[in-house]
Amino acid sequence: MTTLLRLMKLIPAARWDEALASDRFTPREIIAHMADWEPIFQERIVGALNTPNFVIQPHDETERAATYQYARQDVPGSIAKFKAAREKTLEIVGTLTEEQLRIPMTHPELGSMQLVDLVHMLSGHDDYHLDQLSEYLEETAVGTW
Repeated sequence: MTTLLRLMKLIPAARWDEALASDRFTPREIIAHMADWEPIFQERIVGALNTPNFVIQPHDETERAATYQYARQDVPGSIAKFKAAREKTLEIVGTLTEEQLRIPMTHPELGSMQLVDLVHMLSGHDDYHLDQLSEYLEETAVGTW
């Protein structure tokens, strides 16, 4: 969360609606997307814990972006929503046992996986979007030497 907050402080608000490519989210949309998807990760974790042979329900990111109007979301509000949801996710993940982490599940596109794989996907999802946000700093980045 600290890195996300730091990046958003460094990206000028004037650039929050700037897309670096036609097929990429803007910073505003990235934050709204992360806030929107955190409860989906929670639902999947809880689903795997409570449903034998759980199958993940896929969601279309582009469709969700339009339906939930990511481009119109308030950035500070989305950050707060994401932070609160992430805290809940961490509470759930923090209680998982080794046995629970090995619970099998199925992803319609990725196939068989275990709950631990889904937990790892959380950090991969964060990393992807943090990297995407960091691209907005390239023009203004200052070397460390």
